[in-house]
Amino acid sequence: MGKIWASIKSKARAAWARIKGVVYGVLIALGLVTGYSLAAVVNVSWTNPTSNTDGSPFDPATEQAESRIYCGVDPVSFVPEKPADASGSARASSHTPTQVTLGAATGAGINLTVGNHQCFATVLSVYGYESDPSNVATFVVTPSVAPAAPTSFGETP
Repeated sequence: MGKIWASIKSKARAAWARIKGVVYGVLIALGLVTGYSLAAVVNVSWTNPTSNTDGSPFDPATEQAESRIYCGVDPVSFVPEKPADASGSARASSHTPTQVTLGAATGAGINLTVGNHQCFATVLSVYGYESDPSNVATFVVTPSVAPAAPTSFGETP
C-alpha cells in the first residue's frame, strides 16, 4: 500500500511541477477604503487526472464533479472526502475549499489577500471520492497601490 501512495504522490507532484510553470498571478487592487484590504485575483491552472488510484481510467468529462482549490491548508494533514460507507457515515474533507469549480475545468481565478499563500488542488469524482492533493504552489500577493500623501505637514507652534 505504501508503494501505491508513494507512486500516486510522485505522479501528482510531477504533474503539478509541469503545471506550476503556467501558474501566474494578476494583481487587482481593491482599494484603501477603511475596513477593506488589498487583494488580488490569482489565475491558476492544472491538468485533471486521467486515471484512478488503482490505475483504471478516469474520464474528467463524465466522472469529475468538481475541482477544489485549498489555500492555507497543510497538505500533509489534509484528509480527502470519501462517500458514505455501508453504515451510512460519510467522511467529509478535513478543510473547506477556497474555491470550487464545477465539472472538468482546468483553471480558475482565486481571490487572495496581501501576503504569502500556499495552495493546492484536488478533484472530486461524481462518486464522492476526492483525490489526494496536488503539489503546493506558493503565491505572494503584494499591494500595488501606494498610500495617499500626508497632509497638513508643517511646524507645530
